Amino acid sequence: MPAPRLHDLLAAKGEAAPALRPEAPPRNPERFTSLRLRPPSTPAPAGERPKVVPLVLPSTAAPQAVRVRVGVTLRLDKTRHARFRAFAAAGGRTMQAILHEALEDYLARHDHRA
Repeated sequence: MPAPRLHDLLAAKGEAAPALRPEAPPRNPERFTSLRLRPPSTPAPAGERPKVVPLVLPSTAAPQAVRVRVGVTLRLDKTRHARFRAFAAAGGRTMQAILHEALEDYLARHDHRA
């Protein structure tokens, strides 16, 4: 059977109709009972208003300083990358955390401005 052409698939203005057939009822409707909305199990007593919890918004005072982070790329060969990844996993740390610590140690030893 040849494929229908585009103009055969498009309805004229005002003549569009749903292409879906009506759905049959589910075979096992009990499976879906938990999805239906039900009233709360313990309604508030008659004449008593529900407890109102105030919404706490952040302070409108001057915002705290935002830490700006800059990305840095570290190029490694496959062997070093595999060793580094295994080392981080064995220690339960991220590779980034290890690099942060190593950089801080290096700067503490070599920063002569302090």
